[in-house]
Amino acid sequence: MITYPQYRNCGGRLDEYEFDQLEPGVCRLIDSYIKSNIPYWKVRKLTEYDIDFSDLITMQVDFIAENGGKAALNGNSDFNVTSVSTKGFNYQMKGKQVPMFNNVPLSPVMVTELRNALRQAGLLSMSL
Repeated sequence: MITYPQYRNCGGRLDEYEFDQLEPGVCRLIDSYIKSNIPYWKVRKLTEYDIDFSDLITMQVDFIAENGGKAALNGNSDFNVTSVSTKGFNYQMKGKQVPMFNNVPLSPVMVTELRNALRQAGLLSMSL
């Protein structure tokens, strides 16, 4: 969906190999998220929406890279751990700290920006 030079121009921090490993999965994730949040009659191919996804993909690629990489795209991120114990030590996390979609962590900023882009494109409507 986006090229490595576009990713770098948007502030991406990964090298090209890491980017190439994560970008297709992130695009599928964003596509699935959109499909589950807009009415079925408005669903199109990701490339057919009148939205520039470059910044959104960059945010999510970097977020996934920092929180489990390819394993996170398969639902095995660091956010799935709820407690850790060893001899004499126990640590528990309360609740999810980030939004999740199908057990994959989403960048909170990316979610906000994506929902706003969908709303501006007339694909989402605000409800009271």
